[in-house]
Amino acid sequence: MRKFITSNFEIDLSKLKVADILENSWFSNKFFVKFTFPFEMDLTEENDINFGFLSWFNANSHTTIYEGKYVHRDVMEDAILEIDEVTDKISMSFGYGFDEFPNFNKKLSELPLDKFEVVDIYAHAATIIPQTWPAVNYNFPQIHIDKIDNSEDPWLDFEMIINNYKDGAFLINEVGVDDITYNRNIMQPTPYALHILKKGFEDAGKILMGDILEDETIKKLCIYTDTDYWTTYELESYNILKMSADYVEAGSQVIQGTFPGPFSWSAPTINPTVLFYKYFSDIEITTPGKYRIIGTILLVGLRFSTSYFKIKYRDVVLATQQIYMYGSALTVNVNVIFETLSDLSLNNITVEVYGGRREDRIIIDLAINPIRLHDTSGMAIPTIINQNEVDLTRAVPKITFGEFVNRFKNWFNLDLDQRGNEIHMNFIQDEKKRKEPIDLTIFEVKTPLRKFTRGNSYLLKFQDVETKDYTFLPVFHNKDGFVTANYKTDDKTNEITVDALPLPLLFRNGIQTAHAFDTDESKIYAVLYDGLNTDDLNLSKDPYELLIPQVHEKYWKDWLNFRINSQGFQWSFKAHYEDIANLKNKSKVFAYMNNHIVRSITRTEVSEDEFEIDIETEAEL
Repeated sequence: MRKFITSNFEIDLSKLKVADILENSWFSNKFFVKFTFPFEMDLTEENDINFGFLSWFNANSHTTIYEGKYVHRDVMEDAILEIDEVTDKISMSFGYGFDEFPNFNKKLSELPLDKFEVVDIYAHAATIIPQTWPAVNYNFPQIHIDKIDNSEDPWLDFEMIINNYKDGAFLINEVGVDDITYNRNIMQPTPYALHILKKGFEDAGKILMGDILEDETIKKLCIYTDTDYWTTYELESYNILKMSADYVEAGSQVIQGTFPGPFSWSAPTINPTVLFYKYFSDIEITTPGKYRIIGTILLVGLRFSTSYFKIKYRDVVLATQQIYMYGSALTVNVNVIFETLSDLSLNNITVEVYGGRREDRIIIDLAINPIRLHDTSGMAIPTIINQNEVDLTRAVPKITFGEFVNRFKNWFNLDLDQRGNEIHMNFIQDEKKRKEPIDLTIFEVKTPLRKFTRGNSYLLKFQDVETKDYTFLPVFHNKDGFVTANYKTDDKTNEITVDALPLPLLFRNGIQTAHAFDTDESKIYAVLYDGLNTDDLNLSKDPYELLIPQVHEKYWKDWLNFRINSQGFQWSFKAHYEDIANLKNKSKVFAYMNNHIVRSITRTEVSEDEFEIDIETEAEL
């Protein structure tokens, strides 16, 4: 039985010649899906309806990709059917049995990683740093960083190290009694890589299992990300500038009364009319805090009336002055401090000036400068805020989950095998040793095609990074052995590039810990951390185990020796299904007096219970 099932229709494929192709991802730097060669079926009336009337030449749009289930014998797998060409026949192919999951395109920040509030981030982190995976999903190791300039505000008290921990406590950011802000620390969690992997597969409905969970190096591997994890409150100033032409009202007012003339013989003035100008400004203070209003106001005198200004916070007068000097002007220096109230009302500062006018003069020139900021309860807060929360979605690289998995595959030579709802991530060279061979002796042919690979070589390296301070040695491996320098690549060199970087140790300001010398928000920066050291400090470990020479020795050497000292076999045979039911794309087989690892299998059903098999393997010499 072979068919394709969608939510809307079902197609019987049992009479079609469908060639299934299964490739082994051990021989590649990425994961594969199984797929089929293109095959054809007639464009019958039923198929035309099922596929949305492909026969219509001028339809607005045709759906050519369908998600469903591919059923072949007793196996049902998720599949995608894609239509390639249409005449009187439909040419199509399948991708199925996905090793790449639907959420491989999800950004790491979209995964259900730990995200919750805490009472106090400093106290919370202090309970985390003595522990390691799997007791905790993240940690707070100290890491030297270079991306902040601590010669300028607001970083003058920052020691160029995150998660700064001294004398049994994390340094805190605070506002002192002198109203000076001390920004000493950035609290940034570093998630354990295994937490990200577990949550990523859980998001796809799978459970992570396998060797990777027991590897002592990977268990303590934390991910540092080049991100601005902190929250900044800018000390924003507000400026008020009003020129003489910026009045909001100009008018006249009758002043009731009798006023003597300027000279003894002058007649008195009764109920005079006074010309006046009014200037006004209303500024909303958006961030609560303590502020200073400083600057000048020009009062121009009126005859028969008083000139004045008022500065108010809400309805409270902060500063006011008046003059009664006709023909004169007075520049008043303003210097007043106020604090906003902690309630739901708007924090507005209004400035009103009433008086005469002189051309081309500055009437109001004030700055409202913050002294310190407050939270909603009225408590003073620093300008660099370590929020009382853990949010790992903000502490991961800007890459997809699929990219994350593939980078770990290439770094540690990992296999990914789906078994029901379980995802087994094992080390390929260990998997190779564990597998029991399937005997294909009876399916041998006299003269299989053989390919030799002893001229092949491999270059295992980290992606290039610009630095004069650190060296990250590669490993070049060929038939003569392996070296870290003085090698020459050619067109038979397979380059395996790891797009990640273990952060080296740096001794600075009396602390030796990881140094984030590079800046790339999409890169995996690895830090080894498994609890406090003997001095009770949260310092990262030497990343020696993560460097390419050590990774090659532990995870790659045996596998690359096999790849170089093997010969490829290709042959074809026919077999009944029960004879090949256990033959998979990652099987070990015995043939030609040797054990082989399958590279690929093409399986074509030629009759109800008979298959034509094209197999490609590698056997160790």
